[in-house]
Amino acid sequence: MKKLYLLILTLVFMGCWKQSVAQSVRKLKDSISCKETEIEMGLIEECTIRNTTISVVYQQIRKSDKIEEAHKLLAVLPKKDAEVKVSRGGGLIAVVYHIKKQGISIEMDYEGGVTTIDLLQQGNAVLRRITYSAD
Repeated sequence: MKKLYLLILTLVFMGCWKQSVAQSVRKLKDSISCKETEIEMGLIEECTIRNTTISVVYQQIRKSDKIEEAHKLLAVLPKKDAEVKVSRGGGLIAVVYHIKKQGISIEMDYEGGVTTIDLLQQGNAVLRRITYSAD
């Protein structure tokens, strides 16, 4: 009887957990809308991410593999313009941070091109524009 009770509790818990995960995924999909535009020698990806801040989006970028060597970005966004030379090998040469009134522009200079990340706060949403450009 005790085993049956535990089995029922486990099944109920797993059912609720699966439903919760599905709801979280649905909310995440609903909170992001993106479009891509091809440019000469590159690509622009523009996304509006609702109910977030620039700092949160920046940390997501640092932890994802969406941008090559993004883990080499500063751990915390600088408060003023900054340039960081990267000397740890790989293709990334430097990262330049430009602080703007409503956001930040981050230029990642590689041996083969430039990736620019623009993060703009728009109310409770963030516009994330990533421009991939070849040399």
